[in-house]
Amino acid sequence: MYLCLGVKFRLALMGLITLGAVSYVQANSAKVLPSFKAAAVAYDPAWGDLDGNIERMVIGVENVAKQDVKLAVLPETANMGYIFDDFAMVRPFLDTVPGKTTDALLKVAQKYVCGSGTGRTRSSERFGLQHFSTDRSRRLYW
Repeated sequence: MYLCLGVKFRLALMGLITLGAVSYVQANSAKVLPSFKAAAVAYDPAWGDLDGNIERMVIGVENVAKQDVKLAVLPETANMGYIFDDFAMVRPFLDTVPGKTTDALLKVAQKYVCGSGTGRTRSSERFGLQHFSTDRSRRLYW
């Protein structure tokens, strides 16, 4: 097959660029993406029991943090429970940010040098009822 000199040059240049990029990523991958342990904390949040759920969240995160986990992920609506018909049912059980939930999880994070994440509904003086969510672009809406 006949390839003109310009095409051969471009193919060779693309090969060198690709090889250089792969070599760079391999050489620096340990620096760029350090490994760590992550865990899903599974428990059944009790409907409307903010204080009890926070206590169970703390226990769950502490249990995995003692196993050298650096990121603990909790269930959605972990601080207030799952089943509700409308947001009027939720309102009495909402927490603020910062609030009881964030304060309790922050203490665990500082003690064990770890982090935690959960989807939860919260209240805000400025915006009222809010629920954190993301779309496919991974932008955070709140």
